[in-house]
Amino acid sequence: MDNLKITKLRLDNYACFEEASIDFGTSPSSAHQWTVFLGNNNTGKTNILKAIAQLRPEELKLPVNKEGRNERFIPFAFFDQPFQNNLRVGANVNARLSNGKEWFYRKGSFKISEDPLDSQLLIFGYGVSRYPSSTSLSENKAKPCETLFSTDSRLVNLEEWLMQLDYAAKNDKTKANNKLYRIKELICGNLFPGIQDFTFQSSDDLHNYVLFTTKDGAFRYTQLGYGYQSMLSWIVDLCKRMFDAYPDLENPLEGGAIVLVDEIDLHLHPKWQREIISYLSEAFPNVQFIVTTHSPLVVQSANDINLYVLKRDENEVNIEKAPRSNYSGWTVEEILRETMELESDVHSDIYNNLLAQFNKGLDNGDKATVEEAYRRLDQILHPNNPVRRLLELQKDTM
Repeated sequence: MDNLKITKLRLDNYACFEEASIDFGTSPSSAHQWTVFLGNNNTGKTNILKAIAQLRPEELKLPVNKEGRNERFIPFAFFDQPFQNNLRVGANVNARLSNGKEWFYRKGSFKISEDPLDSQLLIFGYGVSRYPSSTSLSENKAKPCETLFSTDSRLVNLEEWLMQLDYAAKNDKTKANNKLYRIKELICGNLFPGIQDFTFQSSDDLHNYVLFTTKDGAFRYTQLGYGYQSMLSWIVDLCKRMFDAYPDLENPLEGGAIVLVDEIDLHLHPKWQREIISYLSEAFPNVQFIVTTHSPLVVQSANDINLYVLKRDENEVNIEKAPRSNYSGWTVEEILRETMELESDVHSDIYNNLLAQFNKGLDNGDKATVEEAYRRLDQILHPNNPVRRLLELQKDTM
């Protein structure tokens, strides 16, 4: 099932952006599945996600209209007073949706819609602090994008929700069985390569908990590595929200939504960073992912990526669309140089300084300097680096 997507976004006088236009669309009515924002720290990547998060429609009860309905929809920014207060004078966040309509909020004014289709603009967001709640599901009323705005916010209580599904499934509730099957298929599949299964246990004091089985044994959630904890937290939270949004869909994970993830590579091993896009694309085929990253491996892994690079010029940040959508044939070094502005080289300063000493010794005919620089370079270079042989030949010709 498809859903509303964002095809264009306009930011004026918002955070560090004076004027910025971002194109998410492949056509006026469809969008790239993956849009990735790349840039140095403090270039506004997270602020873009926050701007989008505040566009999510919230129901507003008003007097009954001529069609006999009293529900209206308004961007969530209207209800977030601290966020409103921090908006700059003249701030404007304007989105073009895949149904051709505009959806916006400005400093002091907001779009109000009577169209029930606008409620299908589902937006879920995840900040860098991605931890499950320890309180009960009934007590945790976190909004869908709250962790983007507060490091104290928590996601769904992972263990309690999984145990509720298990309890309902054991009582022969078909929908619960389907949900549990989908979750097991996801967690024990390619997305979490180290998890083979998860089971439900009870301790002597009747405390229930979930055990995740790996090749090294069975572990509680808090005993897993940070990469697994971070991924499990937001993936399970997203699954619950998709199940709630699409209760009648055979596979709710195939429903449509917009998912924002800040630093999607956080705590992930390089191999996992390289595979995360393909795994999530398969698991959530109709989700529009809008993410930030510092990882060239994430950029390299996508066959079709809508990439934007953020660059700061003194007090202003420019958003530049990358000239290509496929970097799968590029080396990590080429991506670092081309898109992440690593000047001249991706080697360490130690290597560059020693190489400069070596070349200076060659130019000056200083054999002692050349030999000392070569000795130290020989200690730090990769054993199979062809530069070693070239340096040796240059040294021996003196």
